[in-house]
Formats: sequence, C-alpha cells, structure tokens
Amino acid sequence: MKSVTPYLHFDGNCRQAMSFYQKCLATELQIMPMPDETGQPSSAPDARVMHSQLQYGATPILMATDGRPGSAPKAGNFMVCIDCDSTGEIERLFAALSEGGQIGLPLCDQPWGGRFGMLTDQFGIEWMLNCQLSPSTKITVETNIAAPIAEVWRAWTTPEDIVQWNAASDDWHTTKADVDLRVGGTFSSRMEAKDGSMGFDFAGTYKRVVDQRLLECSFGDRMLLVEFVPGPDGVTVRETFDAESTYTLEQQRDGWQSILDNFARHVQKSKA
Repeated sequence: MKSVTPYLHFDGNCRQAMSFYQKCLATELQIMPMPDETGQPSSAPDARVMHSQLQYGATPILMATDGRPGSAPKAGNFMVCIDCDSTGEIERLFAALSEGGQIGLPLCDQPWGGRFGMLTDQFGIEWMLNCQLSPSTKITVETNIAAPIAEVWRAWTTPEDIVQWNAASDDWHTTKADVDLRVGGTFSSRMEAKDGSMGFDFAGTYKRVVDQRLLECSFGDRMLLVEFVPGPDGVTVRETFDAESTYTLEQQRDGWQSILDNFARHVQKSKA
C-alpha cells in the first residue's frame, strides 16, 4: 500500500475550505476547477472544484472536491486526524482549525502520554489532533529573590522552612518534611489539603548536590534540577523538571510556579 489520504466532499465551497486548511497547515494547495462549456478547466473565480489537494512536500495529505451540486455526503461518520510533532505545533493547529468552528474536546494531556483534542471546523469537518509527549518534555519555572545565597539555600533545604512555604494554594499545606542532603540521600514532603480530603507524599533521591549552587534529584521516574544563580539583584532559583501526563503543561507550570512564588515570599519575610 502506497498511501491512504482523506478525500472530502463539499457543495460549492471546496475552494474556500481548502484555502482555509492551507493557511492553517502551511502547505501547498493545488486546485483543478470543473470544466467550462469548452471542456477546459474553468477560469471563473467561483467555479466548482473538480479536484484539489494539499501537499506536504511531495506527499498529498488531504484531498477534496465539490462534486455535483447536492452530491456532498453528510458529515458525521469520519474524522480527520493529525499526528503533531510538538506541543507548539498542536496548539497552533488546534487554534487555527477551530477558528469559527466548535471545540468538542479542548486540548489536554491524556493517559496514553499524548496531548489530544477534537473540534468541528467552520465547514463542518471534524478533526482529531494528537501529539505524543516525550518522556523528556521539560518544564522550567524560576523566581528572583533579593536575599543572600546562604539564606536562600537554607530555606530551600531546611525542613522547618519547607513546611512553611511548600504549597501551591492557601487551601493546601505541608505537614511534615524530611531532608537528607547528600548524594544518595532522600527527601520527602507530606502535602495535604487543609480540609483533610486528600494528600500525597512528594519524595525523591538526591543524585547531585553542589552546595549553594544546584540540586539534581529523581522522584519516581522523573528528574528535577534546581539551580541557584547569584546575581546583582539577588538569587535566581530555577527549577527544571520532567512533565507528566495527568495534568496539562500549563497546569503543571502554574502549580510549580505558585510554590516557587511562595518560597520567594517566605525568604523575603524571614529576611525582614
């Protein structure tokens, strides 16, 4: 088998639809109009389309026609699926294709390790978009703290401090923290909702420790790098961690950033 390509049927608006898809997908568009009374392809700008195709390089990825008036089949028994190369690409394509249409399932990370969404575009064509997330997809958050590096390091690695700042929102808190600050040593924080409805242990192992410079550690099958970078305006604390598939990248980034912002406020308050 050489290839399988979706072939869409429209009823007079094939040119408009395929031009829209060309803009969304940034591909080459080829159009062959219906013949006029001379038997040659019509040059009229509103001529029905006999055949059209979008090409990605030399490969056709989508074909369409207007066919005979009233001959377009009703939609609903198929969807066009795009397998994207990156989260940036899927976000761009999903936003472009959904313009003037209707979102069936917003983009979200799925248990199979992909980011996935569904929509119906303005021409009634249904789309599925998926991007398989690499296990090495990383998220970075950072903050700057106007305090000496020794104070920042101490607040990050001391259990008595950790229980005061380690929460993403006011309705959560850390009830207990343990730190064995050495290569091969472990750390853990018990994080719970204040109403007692849920909780979990955030725990891992130190893989690399450079005093007042960086911490590299594993937690589960993921990695975390924490960098402490002194500068003229204080210390930049930067966390880079492996993303997971339960929550979206935005949710993960926002949650970790909130905890880091709490840490910065704690240090500033302690310094005062």
